[in-house]
Amino acid sequence: MQLKEKVDLPAFYQANGTQVICEFTSGPEEARRWFSLNDVVMGGKSTGTLQFDSSCNAAVFSGTLSSEGSGGFASVRSGDLEMDLSRFGGFELDIEEGDGRIYKLCAIGPAKELGVVYQADFRAPGTGEKRKIVQIPFSTFKASVMGRSVPDIGTLKGADVSQLGLMVSKVSENGGDTPGFLYGPFELRVKSIKATA
Repeated sequence: MQLKEKVDLPAFYQANGTQVICEFTSGPEEARRWFSLNDVVMGGKSTGTLQFDSSCNAAVFSGTLSSEGSGGFASVRSGDLEMDLSRFGGFELDIEEGDGRIYKLCAIGPAKELGVVYQADFRAPGTGEKRKIVQIPFSTFKASVMGRSVPDIGTLKGADVSQLGLMVSKVSENGGDTPGFLYGPFELRVKSIKATA
C-alpha cells in the first residue's frame, strides 16, 4: 500500500511545559498532512478521514465503521514528526466535540516496519457535552501488532515517537473488545495535540 510522501510538520511553540505537535485551529493545512489507514488493508469496508471544519475551527475525524470483511477499524495518521519529544511524558488532546465513543491515540516509533503501534484508549465527550481536555501519559500506552498485544516491546518513550494517529476500533488497547463499540457513523472534533511534561 502506497502512503503519502514524508512531510514536514509546521513550526511549533513551547509554553507552560507543553509543546504543540498538531494545531488544527488555524486552517486546513495541518489536517491535510494526515492520511487515512482504514481496515480496507485487511479486507474491510470501513472509512475514515481527517478534514478541517471552518465552522468550529477543528479537525474532524469522521467516517463509517462497517461489519463487512474482516476489519472493524478506521484510522488516520500524521506525517513524520520531525521534533524531539524526549523531555516530555505524555500527550494532551483538546477535543471540541465527540460522539461518546472510545477512540485511540496512536504513537508510532522506530519499530513501525514491524507493524508495532502504541495505543491508548480515551472516551470522547458525548453530543452536547462540553469541550474536553484529555491527558494521556506515555506509560499508559500499550504496544500492539494488528490489534494483538505485545507487552515485551517495552514502554513508549517520547524520543521514539515518529508519527501520531487517531483510531476507532472494535479492539481495545488491551486486545479485547472495545466497550460499547457500535458499527456505523462516527465523528470526533479535535482542536490540537500537544506533548506535556
